[in-house]
Amino acid sequence: HRLWEAAGRTSAEVTKACVVNWMLMGVFLTRDKLYKFKKVNSSICIFCQTAEIQMANNLYHFLHVCTAFKNIRVPFLEELEAGNDDLKIIADNQKLMTIAILDPESNFLPENIKNCWKNLDGTYRSARNFAFNMFKKRKTLTEILTNN
Repeated sequence: HRLWEAAGRTSAEVTKACVVNWMLMGVFLTRDKLYKFKKVNSSICIFCQTAEIQMANNLYHFLHVCTAFKNIRVPFLEELEAGNDDLKIIADNQKLMTIAILDPESNFLPENIKNCWKNLDGTYRSARNFAFNMFKKRKTLTEILTNN
């Protein structure tokens, strides 16, 4: 898979690719998954206190909506959108936008999007960095909130 090829062989990049892969496979432990597994008492986002995450796609909330991660998300999405002029076509589609972030060449994406990246290697690198930075910040914020 291109995700792994683009990561190369350094342990840091492979670790980042693992985080993206967890998200793609649906095993990334989002708040709603923890709630369904009875590991937490509520599915409400502990970072922004939004109840909307009771929607089926909690990963979308984490990657696109949660205000606690805006400082990481905004520059990345601007870079992503600059890398593919056709991305605006799917901007309102939660599932496709999430796929475009995690796997820019996915067969689930329309042909005009998956084949029009200006710098595909750079897009994969940015996506790995974005997902990993979100993961690290979530881990740090969770530790802070649970230790208080």
